[in-house]
Amino acid sequence: MSVLSNISVTEPGPLLNLVQESTTIKQHFELFNWLQSQVQRFCSASTVS
Repeated sequence: MSVLSNISVTEPGPLLNLVQESTTIKQHFELFNWLQSQVQRFCSASTVS
C-alpha cells in the first residue's frame, strides 16, 4: 500500500506544504537533508492518521 493512498482528500495541507518545500531544493545535499527530515515526518504522520 502506498503512502499516497492513505492521504485524506479533506486535509491536503501537509502534502501541499511538502510539495512547496521541494521546489526550493537546488543542490543534492539539500535534497538529502530534506529527505531525511521533512519527508520522513510526513510519511510517519500520514501512516499514523
